[in-house]
Amino acid sequence: MLENMLSGVQANTTSHVFRPAVMQPAVMPPATQPSAPAGLGQDVYIGGTPPALPSAPLSKQQYEQLVDRMQDLLGRLRALKPSAPQQPAAPTPAPAKPPKAAKPNPAPAKPPEAAKPNPAPAKPQEPPKAESPQKPAAPAPSTGPTFTVGDGDTMWGIAQKHLGDGTRWPELYALNKDVIGPNPNVIHAGQVLKLPGGAAKPAEPKPAPKPAAPPAPKPATGGTHTVSGSDSLWSIAQRYLGDGNRWGEIYQLNQDVIGPNPNVIQGGMTLKLPSGAAAKPAPAAIAPSSGRNTNRGAIYIQQPNGWSCAPTSLTMAMAAFGVRPANQNTVQEAIRLTGANANVGLPGNASLVASAARKVGLQAQFVGDSSAGSVRAALNRGHGVVLNGSISGQGGHFVYIAGIQNDGRFIVCDPWRPNITSWSDAELNHFATGYAVNPRGFAEIWK
Repeated sequence: MLENMLSGVQANTTSHVFRPAVMQPAVMPPATQPSAPAGLGQDVYIGGTPPALPSAPLSKQQYEQLVDRMQDLLGRLRALKPSAPQQPAAPTPAPAKPPKAAKPNPAPAKPPEAAKPNPAPAKPQEPPKAESPQKPAAPAPSTGPTFTVGDGDTMWGIAQKHLGDGTRWPELYALNKDVIGPNPNVIHAGQVLKLPGGAAKPAEPKPAPKPAAPPAPKPATGGTHTVSGSDSLWSIAQRYLGDGNRWGEIYQLNQDVIGPNPNVIQGGMTLKLPSGAAAKPAPAAIAPSSGRNTNRGAIYIQQPNGWSCAPTSLTMAMAAFGVRPANQNTVQEAIRLTGANANVGLPGNASLVASAARKVGLQAQFVGDSSAGSVRAALNRGHGVVLNGSISGQGGHFVYIAGIQNDGRFIVCDPWRPNITSWSDAELNHFATGYAVNPRGFAEIWK
């Protein structure tokens, strides 16, 4: 305020008549006025009504004195620290309280969190690390090429042709279960089957050996064998190599002659024998009083496809009793007699096999009890047994039980698995009664 007054006075000193700037006094509520702070002099008023200014114009000298005094007063005010006001001598009635101003907080209001400086500068967020490229998922097993089933094909033959090992047929079945269905023994011509990854394309037939110079070709090392109507690769291996399980060696040597299906060989074919094969005389047939031949090597034949296990087992029974040879022609006859077909295999139980056996001059009956004890009793009577069972619980299957070995094990002729040659009682029971999917029972056949 004094600075404003001083500015006004200084401005008026330029005129001939000096008038102080008019100052509006501050109005304060009526109260006992405190005394002036020490060091300001008694002519300085605090609040209340200021002393009247002279109405007559002041001389220049008076104005200069007034300016000097005001400057001095302003300097002392600036240098003076405010002191606590003195307590009034006597309380006076307090005026009506003005509206309360908001109390200051004991502590200054907390600034918004956003404005609050962090104790330490925020760590800049690291840019996301570039993810290392994930390893691609392992590719699903390649299924390789495909194969279209033809007449006479079997899972064994397809595995032998494309995988080089007929015992790998379960791999084919696992890949094509949705196409084949629950019974791996039944496949149909025209079905397109996926082959496992790495399966070779159909092997090109080996080039035929160059004919030797006349007068006659030299026989292959180990000799040759001319197929007769009742021969099978198993029986040939049994005769020349002493082990029917070695039939695959003969097939490998003669695949260009036999073709893709090792289960089908034709009378008159000349087959090469492995090195070391010795022509042995055909084993004598074991013929009990009933005329039954129990020599497995003389009667065994493999089924030509996945669904003809019952007719093929009947074929071996007919060969065992000497009414038909064990060859594919007899299998085809048995298929017609039993009514077997590619859709369902045998359309019924073993009673159909017994009925077909009677049509070719044999005696036969259906037995509903397929336990090992019941089968053994039939064999002890000199009869043969075409037994209904299951390999894996996924469908029915038939085998021919030819007799009993000296050690008491059953002589087994499984048309689908040529390596199965004998069973204990427990193994036969597992096949015949271990699964609920196949009809129970067997055809008991005799002459």
